[in-house]
Amino acid sequence: MDLKIIGWTNYDSNFPSVSVTQDELNDVLLTVAREIKNNGYMLSGEDHQNSDTGVPVFDNGTCFRASMRSWGVIMTIAFPEVNGNETQYMDFYMSTPLDRKLPESSYIDISPADSDNFNGMITPQDSEMISQSVQMGIPFMTTDKALRVIMDEINEALSQLDNEDTENS
Repeated sequence: MDLKIIGWTNYDSNFPSVSVTQDELNDVLLTVAREIKNNGYMLSGEDHQNSDTGVPVFDNGTCFRASMRSWGVIMTIAFPEVNGNETQYMDFYMSTPLDRKLPESSYIDISPADSDNFNGMITPQDSEMISQSVQMGIPFMTTDKALRVIMDEINEALSQLDNEDTENS
């Protein structure tokens, strides 16, 4: 998959998320990481989800959304070491080890692709946290937009199941 980043937008933009196969995922991650490294961008998972220019837009009219942990993984690909110390995804989860540097705002001269995929990439740790919350019936407390979307979908499905059970009783 040969994608080029043409600009940066916000997480809640109208650009759908890029859909990739497992085989294409590494190319997409490397494309995003190279853009970050080549431009010296330093943005946390929180910046990715909450700033005006935290989400890369591709030339096919899609963008790259991720959970805050997943964004941290991408940042560790771009910056595997900072000040002589190996980085880990949590170094970029809600803050950055160096001064924050976001992409500049610019006009994106492409229309959003025709897709209803607005989900973001998540990590196995994200999946485990969601699963444990559902299994234990505990409230799901996070500001992570990618995880909130998934949990809202799960809660809706569980609510529909409950309604079906009630109707069939």
